[in-house]
Amino acid sequence: MSLDIRAEVIHDELVNVVGESNYQPTIREACGWEPGTDTHFECFAELVPEPTNRYDPNAVRVDINGACVGYLSRADAVELGPAISEALSDHGSGLVRAVIAGRADGDTDNLGVFLHLNLNRKVGPEGADFDMARRISEEAMDWSRFDDHRRIRVVGNQYHQPALLTASEHLIQQEGDRCETEAVLVREPSNVHDHLAVQVMVNGKRIGYLQRGSAKRYNKRVKALEDEGKQPTYPLLIRMQSPGMLQAHLQIAYSSELLKGFKNTKRS
Repeated sequence: MSLDIRAEVIHDELVNVVGESNYQPTIREACGWEPGTDTHFECFAELVPEPTNRYDPNAVRVDINGACVGYLSRADAVELGPAISEALSDHGSGLVRAVIAGRADGDTDNLGVFLHLNLNRKVGPEGADFDMARRISEEAMDWSRFDDHRRIRVVGNQYHQPALLTASEHLIQQEGDRCETEAVLVREPSNVHDHLAVQVMVNGKRIGYLQRGSAKRYNKRVKALEDEGKQPTYPLLIRMQSPGMLQAHLQIAYSSELLKGFKNTKRS
């Protein structure tokens, strides 16, 4: 038996995390919970065996953003323990997809945590078993091909994890040090916090914003391109910043209309 977190959801078993009532502040912070609203927040969780647990040596802790949000049930911990240990031994990672969910009209305002686990061995396109998802370190990133690009950070990632999870699906399914996709920039003049806000979009979904300084610097050029009916795409790199948290950066060429005339400081 192996854990395959990349299987289609139709093949997944939704495993309930227990003891989550004791970790509600952590869970609410992880998903940006708002009272009186339904919650459905997709993210990553990490399975952490606790062989020294004084109540159960088979215990498996569930962490989101590096903090405990509950445990596998005793039965699930016994059944899944060998596969979790194998994944940790092979890849040093026990990351799985997770969903934080709750209803506004429920009997309680507590949120639940559910894990998408595939409990059947699945075979990859070339006959090899899929691997567990792997963390991507900054050291593993290859920036050399972007010497003629400006690296621009995308902010607000913590509020757009479901969209980032979808955008990074290619990374999860292949070995590599990053997920590379294409993003577009879209102004948001109706934003109540900053009328110069610029959204970063992938496949029609917002995955974050430009930082305020960058938004102010490039807003007029984004508007000019929009007025001309242009919506150029830019390389977007997504990596795992920490367990359960995806982070994105744009890489925009100095030869692009957006950065035309800006100095390439890497070559100064």
